[in-house]
Amino acid sequence: MRIFVHDIAARQLAGDAVGTVLRAKSSALRRELLILIEQALEDYEFPVNGQGVVKLHDDACQLVLAGVARIPQDLSAAEMGLLCGVRVHRGEPVVVLKRGILVMRGVDLAPSSVRAVVYTKEAYLSDPQITVEEQDDFQAGGYTHCLVTLLTGVEGHIPVPSSRRFVRNLAGGNVKYRQLALDYAVERPDFLDKLEKEAKAIVEYEQSWMLVG
Repeated sequence: MRIFVHDIAARQLAGDAVGTVLRAKSSALRRELLILIEQALEDYEFPVNGQGVVKLHDDACQLVLAGVARIPQDLSAAEMGLLCGVRVHRGEPVVVLKRGILVMRGVDLAPSSVRAVVYTKEAYLSDPQITVEEQDDFQAGGYTHCLVTLLTGVEGHIPVPSSRRFVRNLAGGNVKYRQLALDYAVERPDFLDKLEKEAKAIVEYEQSWMLVG
């Protein structure tokens, strides 16, 4: 097994990404986390599309900081303005809760679970957002899997894609949504219901939770 670390995951492992990050900039912590990912993959059965979401051993919770936090309800508009900042995430500016200020306020960013989004070789090479050069680099390196990103669970938090990500997925950013479109083409009556259910979950989520960066 040879795991390629995508740019998104690489920034997380460097400790300076929007969302989930390594608890500290440490090559030892990075190695430990990658070992936990490899161990989790040994018995993992990938779905047909090759896009795996792999639960890691609970030890991983001690290695990373959660990528989301509850939106404080006890702050004035001015205080919220100080707590929020703009970071570039996946090439676009997004509003986040500032990680440093949350830590200063004593907010616990320890996750309750950690999952790794891992693609098989076939899934990565068919991803519509990677370039021919990236495909060539992946194959030349002899990689078998791609670590795309790390996701953290927080007590009371059910992770969903952001509204920004949801729209981009619908616009061709994820092959899973292309499959939904194919379902619609063969007249699956629950197609729009699926999209509406996911959209409502995202709206509810974004009323209580924000990315940390």
